[in-house]
Amino acid sequence: MNYVYNVAKKTGWEAYGRPLLKSIGLYNNDDLSYGRTSIPFSGMEKRLYNQDDIDVWYGKVIMPNGKDWCWYQVWQHKSFLNSENQADILFVHGTGVHSGTLAGHARRYLEAGFRLIVPDLVSHGYSSGLHVYQRKMSAYTEGLHEVLHDVARRDDARLGRSSDKSQAHRHKTFMLGLSFGGTVAMHYAMDYPGSKRGSKEVEDGEIPIDGLVVVGPILGYSPLNIVMPIYLTYIILALNALGAGCMELTVPHKKCLDKDPKVYAALIDEDKRSHQGAFRVGHLLCINDAVIDLHRQAHNIQHPIFIQQGGQDRVACPQKTFKWVESIPSDDKKMTVYPVCQHVIYRKAKTEEEDLAGRVACIEDNLAWMMQR
Repeated sequence: MNYVYNVAKKTGWEAYGRPLLKSIGLYNNDDLSYGRTSIPFSGMEKRLYNQDDIDVWYGKVIMPNGKDWCWYQVWQHKSFLNSENQADILFVHGTGVHSGTLAGHARRYLEAGFRLIVPDLVSHGYSSGLHVYQRKMSAYTEGLHEVLHDVARRDDARLGRSSDKSQAHRHKTFMLGLSFGGTVAMHYAMDYPGSKRGSKEVEDGEIPIDGLVVVGPILGYSPLNIVMPIYLTYIILALNALGAGCMELTVPHKKCLDKDPKVYAALIDEDKRSHQGAFRVGHLLCINDAVIDLHRQAHNIQHPIFIQQGGQDRVACPQKTFKWVESIPSDDKKMTVYPVCQHVIYRKAKTEEEDLAGRVACIEDNLAWMMQR
């Protein structure tokens, strides 16, 4: 009963009490990160920052509404700081975690010459917004769009060049998305079709995306392991209709993320910058709507894309991913399944043999794919 009371109390405040008091001027939230900016960097990030040959800087771009922001960090190997053949990778992390989750895997990309642009998605990490609460996927893609353009403006200012540089002359830029981040990256291609290099729909000043690497994307949940009861679906719709979209309800994939429960614990429970509550009603609907949109609008996806899926993934449905890949008109598409991998492919396995066949192979394959382009 205490749990139910606490959830009801928290939801009542977040969904009704706080907005009401703000509307009549009796409450002012000065910290739009809800305390997350005071959380220290993770151990993985600190270890990366302490390496003498890695250059690190941080940025924060204000969103079009003039209030919210998207925080990001940029990592680069110092030996490539003045390289004329610079290429960028925009990393898109999964739901509930943050940009620092790439830190433990970053060095291979950095040594290959890539600059890593690593944002906290809006409503995640050091970015603004109620933790993991966006009703529309467009909020996430808009944040990535603003980060890319902010980095480009900084580059232009540093090099003393015009900010209207054409697509043909901007350096290579790729997106690397993990899990939900892969879904966000694919949605970016749908929301910004003019970002495909050489696209006939190019918008003036758009930052070109030369390819999407999506690892374990959500294009539908596994029907064997994640089944949403019909009564829960109605509860979600009712709560959303009543304005309680911010209510924390359930984590559909918690028990099937990995056979080793320590993986979930390390990503979520032991990381203070991660969201340790349940998925909010609005976030569940956001994911559902995004997946539906991606299937409905698959015919509009033109970007080069490389999808990597775990053969033992119990969260995402590989069959739905195969179907989606077959339906998109992109003339540069590829999908590879890694038999030993579960949903979290970017995790160090217990044995060297499994790690080489899984995480290491996945990184080497997507790195080679990007290098070829």
